[in-house]
Amino acid sequence: MAELIDADSLTWKTNLVEGVFNSNEALLICSIPLNLRNNSDQMIWVSNAKGVFSVKSAYFLDCLIKQQSVGEASNGVAVLLKRQIVEDGLCPICQSNEENVIHVLWNCSAAMDVWGERESPLNKWSSVYKDFRLLWLDMVNRLDVVQLDQAAVILYKIWARRNCFVFKNIFHSPLALVKSALNEVEVFHESQVRLTYVADRLLPQINAVEWRPPADPFYKLNFDAAFDSEKRLMECYALLRSIKLCHELCLYQVVLEGDAKAVVDSVNGYNNNHSWQGLLIEDIQFFMKGQADWSLKFTKRHGNKAAHIVAKLGMYLDSESVWIEEGPQEVLSITLLEKPCTV
Repeated sequence: MAELIDADSLTWKTNLVEGVFNSNEALLICSIPLNLRNNSDQMIWVSNAKGVFSVKSAYFLDCLIKQQSVGEASNGVAVLLKRQIVEDGLCPICQSNEENVIHVLWNCSAAMDVWGERESPLNKWSSVYKDFRLLWLDMVNRLDVVQLDQAAVILYKIWARRNCFVFKNIFHSPLALVKSALNEVEVFHESQVRLTYVADRLLPQINAVEWRPPADPFYKLNFDAAFDSEKRLMECYALLRSIKLCHELCLYQVVLEGDAKAVVDSVNGYNNNHSWQGLLIEDIQFFMKGQADWSLKFTKRHGNKAAHIVAKLGMYLDSESVWIEEGPQEVLSITLLEKPCTV
């Protein structure tokens, strides 16, 4: 592995990697971040958020492995039946079919009575579904927002009614269940209207957070990351790339600013995290300590709009892109709006 890494620049020897591995493997290898402090490798426990082994995390990992070996996690009755906790796997309400998620929520005669109520958003549906995911996908495609909210609450109440019948021998009528669900949805939407009114009144205060230029002779570099998952990890990579850019441009008086509060607090505080994110934080702290006139500050999203837009655009790029002076129209429009704040 060491032969594939340039010890001086601490980067992958791209030509060598591409010569040894196929194109897909080379792309994956070269995308692996390298430690920038050139310190020794260390083992981390990936099943713990901080990378440290604990008996608790090992227990949950063992449970997860066993659960995956059993099969479909949603069919909990099959597991209970296998462990002889229940006598049979039949639906406790209709006693005629095997109990699973789609049966309880849709195919059971008791569930059909609920969906057949006149006020139900699905009272004219006659489709038979074999999987709950297909049912939910159909709901999302065919219902409007209010109807989808109503259907979601009815689904919850059907499941709650099943549990109430099993454990308390109490069974609510379909009409009472539907009316209760619709009433809760109505209350929810009314509360959202009130919250929107309050938010509109607070919006001028929120918008008061604007991008501000640094004091002379400092430069300011705003960073952000767009991601599908692993939010904090991507924010760490964005900050690390920003630091590398400052080194490449030989900037010695810099204010780094971003809206990832957890990352900013971790870098400015004490890091005791040995996970992938923790190792990145250590790299960032290492570079920051070597620059006496560098600082890292948190700003709210409204004060980081240009960087946020650039990050979103970056999700559609296949390789790194750099703009000097000019840039995408979406970013230029934001900077022009922020220009009065710099006077």
